[in-house]
Amino acid sequence: MVAHDLRNPVETLLVQVNLLRKQAADGLSAPDPKALDRIERSATRLGEMAGDLLEVTRLELGRLPLERRPLGIAEAVAGAVDRLAPDPRHPVSFEAEGAPVVVDLDPRRLDQILGNLIENAAKYSAEHKPI
Repeated sequence: MVAHDLRNPVETLLVQVNLLRKQAADGLSAPDPKALDRIERSATRLGEMAGDLLEVTRLELGRLPLERRPLGIAEAVAGAVDRLAPDPRHPVSFEAEGAPVVVDLDPRRLDQILGNLIENAAKYSAEHKPI
């Protein structure tokens, strides 16, 4: 599973780098900003995956640190969704109803969970389908 997940950002990086090389060989002076954005996102994702691998090891050893603090769940989820909106082809929105609920949680772990959910929803739904 890890090898499969690592393959996607690596392939994106290689395709984008080859595109930039071709542009340079064709005499185009400025790199495509979208290609640079894709490279940056893929490199960031690889870094996150490497961190995730370390955390899995810590979890298996019973040493996964949690930094819990009281947070309003609706605000925490809304903030995470804002930070994690993955792709313009899949608009992400969040609505909460009712009285605010405060829970003890680790915001970083919540971001990981929601990031996985949003990423899977985008991956397995039609383009331009809202999440």
